[in-house]
Amino acid sequence: MNRSSDLPDLDLAGVAAAYERRIRDVCPEHLGLALRLLERLPPTRWNLEWRLPWWLGQAFGLDPHVAREIVLSNVLGLGSIRLQDDLADGEVAPGEVDAARVLAGAMYVAALEPYRARFDRSSPFWRHLDRQMAAWLAATDREGSPESRLAARGAPLHIAAVAVCLLSDRMETYPALETCLDRALEALVLYDHLADWEADLDAGRWNAFVAAVSPGPQDPEARDRHRATTYVALLTTDAVAACFGRIDEGLLRSATIADTLSPPVPPLADHVHRFAGGLREQGGAVQERYRELGERAANLLLPAPVAARS
Repeated sequence: MNRSSDLPDLDLAGVAAAYERRIRDVCPEHLGLALRLLERLPPTRWNLEWRLPWWLGQAFGLDPHVAREIVLSNVLGLGSIRLQDDLADGEVAPGEVDAARVLAGAMYVAALEPYRARFDRSSPFWRHLDRQMAAWLAATDREGSPESRLAARGAPLHIAAVAVCLLSDRMETYPALETCLDRALEALVLYDHLADWEADLDAGRWNAFVAAVSPGPQDPEARDRHRATTYVALLTTDAVAACFGRIDEGLLRSATIADTLSPPVPPLADHVHRFAGGLREQGGAVQERYRELGERAANLLLPAPVAARS
């Protein structure tokens, strides 16, 4: 079996340079916005989005040139989706709204170029693409179930995975790979929701951690109630431990599947195992921090008992 260290590493700087060239070709008037967007999507934070097509291509015997094209497609698609999220959340400066809309559309079209060149309209790839984008749209819908929102935020990542499986004639691996990615992405999104719950409340975004400790619609009118209830839960209950328990369970399931993929994809398995280990350590630190804060709050609110007189 291959080891991660045996596989050629991805030229990340080359991908970034190709991203800039592609933007110059398709939307040069908004190059500055596109480059600022890329700075918000570093490989250190978006590791799977940058590297998964490369890992799969190396493991499945895909031509490296094709694998790099799919990596670039993934980064362009990620940028397009992030811009659409920002527009939906009202997080684009008023003077750049029109530019962001144009750029998001141009990036999405550019992201599909490698697939149009390799899959005709009868290919099952396009059905998978439609299904995954529908799942992503459902995940952004306030009317969707919390479970569907959590699971589908990373749905677009599957587009590249399906493409690599089809091009390398490895579709028999895709069902297990899809489940592996879903469990890892669910855990990652849940972790982000725990870390960003206050920012999400302020921005009016649905948040899974808030939903777990403060049930009810997350409407602007309920924002203060949700904030107060969440603070109380953080300081007086095992909410953080329960959240990290769900995260750990999801990553364990993902890692178990990643370890048994055929053919094996060692960098994916290594990534999930490292991520799980890091979050376990961080989870313990976060729990201890809120435990100490809870004890301090209790000591401030509840005076110490007066010693009995002799």
